[in-house]
Amino acid sequence: MINPSKRYNLLDIFTLSIFFISLTYIFYSYSLDYSPLVVIILIILYFKFFKKMEDSPSIIHLCLLGSIIVFVSFFMVKFLSLSVYFIPAVGFSILITLLFDNVNLAIFFSFFISSLAVSFLDGDLSIGLGLFSGSLVATKLSYRVYRRFDLIKAGILGGLVEAIVIILVKGNKIYLYSQYLKILQYSLLSSFFSSVLVIGLLPIFEFIFGALSNISLLELFDFNRPLVKRLIIEAPGTYQHSLVVANLSEAAANAIGANPLLARVGAYYHDIGKLSKPNYFIENLVGYKDVHKDLKPSLSKLIILNHVKEGIELAKK
Repeated sequence: MINPSKRYNLLDIFTLSIFFISLTYIFYSYSLDYSPLVVIILIILYFKFFKKMEDSPSIIHLCLLGSIIVFVSFFMVKFLSLSVYFIPAVGFSILITLLFDNVNLAIFFSFFISSLAVSFLDGDLSIGLGLFSGSLVATKLSYRVYRRFDLIKAGILGGLVEAIVIILVKGNKIYLYSQYLKILQYSLLSSFFSSVLVIGLLPIFEFIFGALSNISLLELFDFNRPLVKRLIIEAPGTYQHSLVVANLSEAAANAIGANPLLARVGAYYHDIGKLSKPNYFIENLVGYKDVHKDLKPSLSKLIILNHVKEGIELAKK
């Protein structure tokens, strides 16, 4: 969604500058000779894809996410002395896709992680191309999925593509059959376990970034939730109205490329504020007296408008 009026304050500019300067230093320190070019590409990608997007994460969140990626990668490769193949590029791409429902953002960070891996191997592009290719596949397969098993499948297929690309790029540099198996094993293990970790850690990241994934939306979709049950029993007319709005919203979201599940779930809960005074709304007046006839118009207006505020307060509880 385009938002031409989006502007950055001084804190955003300062934070972004520090992050990219630090990134340049990290790449350069680990013998990535073309580190300035990589950082320039990252900056161009950022301003091309995210500056104009209304639903893109804040600068603070972007830098926090980048810092987490750098820390995890450094910890695994430099402190635990694990192979670069174990950098969870596929897992991070799945996590970002789930959290922000944004393929462009996942691609951006996939390139970022791949560049980081290349820097660890003194400019070996094979690992970077492999991680990037696997991450792209995982991003595509995990976009707007509703089942946890689909995330694991995305991770495994992403790891498989990662291994194939690395083997193809390395080509005649691989002399032993065991090296093929090693690359395949490391890539699949890393991708599988990172996708499983994403499933387990997703609620924590949702809390940190204030995001809501499709997996969590499905939990709100459950008609057995207390708030939905109250709506069915106490305000059946409003409940039926919400179902109609949900169907219309989902169709509209599909038509414009928005998240249909988010639209549907939001429609289910959009009128919960009417639960405080259900008989004051026309859809719930079947068999009841119209109470507004005994009220002043100004008071009726206040009651009707106030259901929005009451709905927000009820949702927070």
